[in-house]
Amino acid sequence: MKKLVLLLLFVPLVSLGQLSKVYFNLSLKDKPSDLSNWHAGYQLSVWSHAAEMGYDADEASHLTPGNESYTIRFGTLPSGTLAQAREVYNDCKVDIVINRNDWFKANQQRRMWVYYHEMAHDTFNLDHGEGGELMNPSIPDSKITSLRLYNAIRTMVRYALKYGNYERGGGICDDNGVIYKKDGSKYRSKTGSVYVDHSNTSSSYKKRSSSSSYNSSSSKSYAPKSNGNSSSSHGWIKKRINRNCMIVKEPNLFGETIFSLGKGYLIEVNLSETDKSGNYVKARFVKSKEGWINKLYID
Repeated sequence: MKKLVLLLLFVPLVSLGQLSKVYFNLSLKDKPSDLSNWHAGYQLSVWSHAAEMGYDADEASHLTPGNESYTIRFGTLPSGTLAQAREVYNDCKVDIVINRNDWFKANQQRRMWVYYHEMAHDTFNLDHGEGGELMNPSIPDSKITSLRLYNAIRTMVRYALKYGNYERGGGICDDNGVIYKKDGSKYRSKTGSVYVDHSNTSSSYKKRSSSSSYNSSSSKSYAPKSNGNSSSSHGWIKKRINRNCMIVKEPNLFGETIFSLGKGYLIEVNLSETDKSGNYVKARFVKSKEGWINKLYID
């Protein structure tokens, strides 16, 4: 929340070309124990770098805000391992585990180097050696100055935006880790393969003395479950969403959310099934669990 307040305060005062440096300097002041702020700082930093390079912010987003699942936490890691990204190639999740002892012993620039390295693994699916010196398999022995860190982050973001094989914003994950675009089709990578859940893939950041720095293994792929209904059967038709909204479990304003949707998404509705008030109709997104949506939200 602090980050968002600071964002509103600073945006009117600086030009677009200065924002990445503003967020960078704010991140240098983050307390090492406040990992939620570290996540916000990373996101704002990446977005500002992307904007300064002429990209839309969605190009640097890891799924639609609110639909991603992320965890940044302290945990037990093997000796010599500074941190570990545990959901590489799973664009539905971010899970970063940090070695508490090494984290609190390091200075702020070294902490940020480790953190941005691991986040680049999990959010951009970058491997070691991709994206400049920030993505080397071991942290530098030499001094990490603020200028060196800033330039390393910018180089990584530029590489990721140009070559990164990751979901480029606007997607929604189903329960099986498969990502769908706004029109309900599966998101496909540059190589044409469908993004799926590789939940056992991980990447560790080692001290330079370690003999091995990168291990990965992929679990088997999963496909979304089908509920047996097609978009053309039983009165289901496709409609486009005209604002950010939700498919809810019960037909009322405060019903339990089944799916959060953004403006422009294509969903399936059954206009023959309405609630008693006539304001809600049955709806689903990509054969998800059926719920209700207010008629005002569909074109």
